[in-house]
Amino acid sequence: MKEKIEKVLFKKLRELPSNKALPWPDFQVAFDVATGSSLSDHLEEVQEVADALEKSDYARFEQLPNGMPRIIKGVDFDIWENKMAPTNQGSNLNIGSLNAQNVQVGDQNTMNVNITPQEFIEALERMQKDPEKAKSALSQLNDFAKQGLSFGQTVAKFIGLMS
Repeated sequence: MKEKIEKVLFKKLRELPSNKALPWPDFQVAFDVATGSSLSDHLEEVQEVADALEKSDYARFEQLPNGMPRIIKGVDFDIWENKMAPTNQGSNLNIGSLNAQNVQVGDQNTMNVNITPQEFIEALERMQKDPEKAKSALSQLNDFAKQGLSFGQTVAKFIGLMS
């Protein structure tokens, strides 16, 4: 049961921004939904998991003035995240042929981009035929890059803009 408690807690904390705390009732509901069991029936195991997480600096457990606990990501949450959800080492990106497979674009998201060199060349040719549209497209691509889009996303948007 300790593994399930840790897994549910990890998933709930992972969803939160680093400056937010997980209220105890939210953890209780998530555990109940995920396991069909009440967290109150496993308080001893919860305490063992909490002690281990605090010792590793993966999470901190605090008590509010009203007595309600809350859980906060610890200073080494990133290490726990790598342990619980290791990144996929099988992803590849071949820029030379503009093909991509399983490009990570966010937490738990992947995007497959398959653009042939011919499609890219055709988009460049269309760009040369319409300088005004090209100027607008390049401005939008600059905005995409500033937003932190991946190379694959940017190229896909470029082809979409020039279609």
